Amino acid sequence: WRDLRGVKGGCFVAGFTVLGSSPHALRRGTLTRSIVPAWAFGLLALLVSIAFFHQEEKRWVQQDELSALTPSSWTKHEEQITKIYKAELLEILDGIESSR
Repeated sequence: WRDLRGVKGGCFVAGFTVLGSSPHALRRGTLTRSIVPAWAFGLLALLVSIAFFHQEEKRWVQQDELSALTPSSWTKHEEQITKIYKAELLEILDGIESSR
């Protein structure tokens, strides 16, 4: 219950700040009340998009072949690069061996 008192107090302070006793209180109050539905819709759209993008991320991670681990405990990309470097190094070593 203590937490609710803090929330109620915060809402009261925010409401008094928006509505207040200034000459523009009616304008600010009207503006605030017209913005709340748009804010709520935006929040709902954000929540739906979070769930959607989380599912999309799961799907794409499952389909990702480059970052999947191979039996050598490297990713496929690392394994391909290692094979290329190994072939290049062997060519260089063969060139050194044949020049002797």
